[in-house]
Amino acid sequence: MKRIEPRLKTRSLTARFTFLVVMLTLVSGLMFGGLLGYGSMRDEVHEQYRIANQRLDFIQEPARFALYHLDNETVQALLQSFQQDPAYRRIKLTSDQSESFGHIKHAPADPAFLTPLIRRAFFNALPSERDERLFHVSPFNTRKAVYVGRLHADFDIDHMINKATAALFNTFWLTCIQALMLGILVAAVFYASVGRPLQAITRNIRQHARRGQPFARLDLDVSGIELKQLICHYNEHTRRGERYLHELTEANRVLDEQARRDPLTQDYNRRELVQYLAATLAGLEASSRPLTLVIWDIDGFSRVNDRYGQDIGDAALKEVSTRLRHMFSDGAPLYRLQADMFAMCFRTRDMDHLAARLSDALRVETTLEAEKSCSTIELTLSAGMAMAPVHATTSESLLQAAHIGLANAKHAGQQCLRAYSPAAGERQKRKVAALLLLKERLADGDFALAYQPKICLRDGSLQGCEALFRLHPGALSAPYELLQEAEATGLIVPLGFEIMRRALGDFAPLLPTLGHDFRLGINISPQQLIEPDFSHRLEQMLQHYRFPATNLDLEITEATQLINNHAFKDNHRRLRDLGVSFSLDDFGTGYASIEYLLFIGFDFLKIDRQFVKDLPEDANSLRVCRAVLTLARELGCCTVIEGIETRAQEALMRKHQATLGQGYLYAKPMGIDAFSQYCHTRHRTPRLPPKA
Repeated sequence: MKRIEPRLKTRSLTARFTFLVVMLTLVSGLMFGGLLGYGSMRDEVHEQYRIANQRLDFIQEPARFALYHLDNETVQALLQSFQQDPAYRRIKLTSDQSESFGHIKHAPADPAFLTPLIRRAFFNALPSERDERLFHVSPFNTRKAVYVGRLHADFDIDHMINKATAALFNTFWLTCIQALMLGILVAAVFYASVGRPLQAITRNIRQHARRGQPFARLDLDVSGIELKQLICHYNEHTRRGERYLHELTEANRVLDEQARRDPLTQDYNRRELVQYLAATLAGLEASSRPLTLVIWDIDGFSRVNDRYGQDIGDAALKEVSTRLRHMFSDGAPLYRLQADMFAMCFRTRDMDHLAARLSDALRVETTLEAEKSCSTIELTLSAGMAMAPVHATTSESLLQAAHIGLANAKHAGQQCLRAYSPAAGERQKRKVAALLLLKERLADGDFALAYQPKICLRDGSLQGCEALFRLHPGALSAPYELLQEAEATGLIVPLGFEIMRRALGDFAPLLPTLGHDFRLGINISPQQLIEPDFSHRLEQMLQHYRFPATNLDLEITEATQLINNHAFKDNHRRLRDLGVSFSLDDFGTGYASIEYLLFIGFDFLKIDRQFVKDLPEDANSLRVCRAVLTLARELGCCTVIEGIETRAQEALMRKHQATLGQGYLYAKPMGIDAFSQYCHTRHRTPRLPPKA
């Protein structure tokens, strides 16, 4: 059967149906014939056994009479009638004196192959012997029966079973032949009514497929409602298939176009740019015009989304895309690589003219409507460029070189154009390597914190310190770029919590010796402050280290995304209630704005070192410092002057009523052990000047 199954899988439905019908009828015939044959065999054996016993019953009366009268001739005549009956192996008559009066004997029949098994299974209960005592009743004395002898007979059961088995096989084979003929008849009728039309349908479908017509209609004359419905439904599905194939082809064309374009600006995407660069660079020769790849990035685009909303941000992206396509309509298509990053390719030898055109496109001013109001948004762009085959020879390396040029432009101050340079590439590699190292150290907790004191300018007492992150001692003296990368990748959140945990753990045992007015300053990223559970986690850390909240100062530099953020407002209010103070770091530089003072309450304003380094010679720096100090007094804030390195600078800031000073004049950033030793060498006053 296992050899037949693989062949059946390749046969037609008609062949399989014929085979199954024949096999089913044959098996049914075998089973039915076996049942009929068994019943016939059983009846035959019992009938032979009954007849054999009945014949013995018939001779009992004559045998009694003959034995009573000792009539040997009558006994021999009676036994002679059994001489030709093979149902008995032996019949014996004995007198009342146990003397043999007559007997016959037959040779036992040879049992057939299955006779012993059949006998044990079905006829084991039939006795093979019969032994009866014979009594004669005299007509003259009917009340008394006289014992005259015995009748003993041995039946040949094997002979009876052999004879019945022959009848069994006759019935069995006759039934099987009838069943097989019925199966063949059914298969022939099925083939004529179903198999042949199905073969015609299959043949037509195969011919259409070979001709490349998978949806050709069938035009066949068949009988039977089911086959007509089959052809009708097939033709209906053919029409639907043609329609579906047409729709699928059109949908694939639309999807392919959408996969190549950005859904917002309809510019081509990064994949298309990579394919274009690969095809162009493959045929680029050294003597041909170089291929220049330019990448634009919108400066500070996240602030547009934070301030005006996502809709205005999308409209601004569309405006930038339209502006770039209009200004460089003679170039290749515009590509949108990321959210606020665009790219375009140029083929020219006049690089000075191209650079001038690119510089003119670094500023976009547009008026956008938001909630029935108009807003004029000024956007600046930074651009990086790289040329092939000068800077790179493959699409990925050319893209990387252009990105390095863009990073160089960002580093140079934004709203400028920079080309790829090996030095910028090496700087980018070092930045990536440092970021990877930072991830490893953060996972292992293997980094260092340095602490720089804050000194009261009025009496020279130690009033606090600032915790500064160091990858390892002496590795990065000012790791601003590294922390900037960490903030861009979201790594700043776990890093910030780890820094707070480390700083609180360092100062918890030292704080009782420093006094209640000592404040530990820790720089906090805005990404941390907008975490919904920031205040809760910080409060848990303060409780764990038993660090009073009134001795903690959180320093913030970039606060744009905090102004209208509800999570920050909740964190800010809860921490202020606990007694935590807030400092606005690097005030007057970068993104630090007076606008923050209107929406966020600060306890300290930290004046950046770039306004202090040229004092007292630089009059403009002095004016800025005096203005910030006056503003702080009006707002009721204390001030921290960063970068004090000379006694003259200290005296000048003390003269203008600055509160605290921080710089190399007092101490460089140091480890916790060195800071503890430093604390014992200074005389401290009990508290800070009162706030206004």
